[in-house]
Amino acid sequence: MEAIERISTKSSIDEAIKTFAEMVSETMEPKQIYLWLYDPVSQNYLSVSKGIAEESRRINKSHPLIKLIKGSKEPFLINGPGQKVVSAEEYKGIESLASKTAAVLCSPLLADDEIIGFILLGEDITGESYGHDDFQLLKAISTQAAVQIKNIRLINELMSIKEIEAFGRMSSFIMHDLKNLTNSLSLVSQNAKHNINNPEFQQDAIKTIDATVKRMQMLINRLSAVPKGLEIKKRSTDIKGLIGNAIKKIALSGANNVSIVEEIDNLPQISVDPHAIEMVFLNILKNAYEAIDRDGKIIVHAALVDNGNVCVTISDNGGGMSKGFIEKELFKPFKTAKNGGLGMGLFQCKTVVEAHGGSIEVESEVGKGTVFRVKLPV
Repeated sequence: MEAIERISTKSSIDEAIKTFAEMVSETMEPKQIYLWLYDPVSQNYLSVSKGIAEESRRINKSHPLIKLIKGSKEPFLINGPGQKVVSAEEYKGIESLASKTAAVLCSPLLADDEIIGFILLGEDITGESYGHDDFQLLKAISTQAAVQIKNIRLINELMSIKEIEAFGRMSSFIMHDLKNLTNSLSLVSQNAKHNINNPEFQQDAIKTIDATVKRMQMLINRLSAVPKGLEIKKRSTDIKGLIGNAIKKIALSGANNVSIVEEIDNLPQISVDPHAIEMVFLNILKNAYEAIDRDGKIIVHAALVDNGNVCVTISDNGGGMSKGFIEKELFKPFKTAKNGGLGMGLFQCKTVVEAHGGSIEVESEVGKGTVFRVKLPV
């Protein structure tokens, strides 16, 4: 009942996780608590706890521990008897994770048989063994946390859908403006047939055309970020050439003294949609340039990494972003830190990269710059 009262009132995943961890700590008194949540984008379980070694922060859904969780669906002792769901060889992988975290107990976060995540607990701080009542209490708290986290995610998805629908309605008004602007250009064109030699008409026409083009460009730029149904047309592509093309399209104005440094290894051809992926690099480079006030540097590094992926890293020493913005706003539609932006550029980048089976990650600190990593399978 306490779990229902405390956890079900939380409106964000961060709040639900924090309350869940506090309740487990208060009731179970373990030496350590580590929590992983399922990420539908990467299809991995990602750690949300501090102090986890890098190699253990990402648990694949095919990991033996996940297989064991599916078989038990109850809290269990990692070295307990009767764990026959996995083979002896697979169990070594579970023991390896347990040794790195000093964990003795695992509890799944289940919502309608969906594994939302799992929690690993260290020994009881008193040195006593966990008993049957501990298992039942932990299951109740874990289930409540899983249901609330799933509900929050479903609500967030519904809100995003509604925002996109609202943007669609807004775009119809913008298209109406474009139509009117086109009509004004048409009138200038028609009148030019009879008044082209009139100096006064020439001046008025130039002013009208100039103003109209600027307004049209503004509207087109705003609409260009609208996510459309992706049609990925992959072909063997030179990734170095794509990066070079994107760099050439960055308008380095004289107002900012920004240099772009390329550090690109010899890379194999990769199977991607060249136009879509070039747009991703161009968007990130453009954001990096705009994040630098005056003097600065953008470094573009590309190399082969583990698991047969090409990793393109774009870093800048601009203004950076806050941790809160990255966790809650970045990559979401209609969320932006730029004045006048619609927050669609990085959302579209993420959509394109994930459609290629890749991933996009970011690290940033206010006042110190930002690093984007785009990983694409060869």
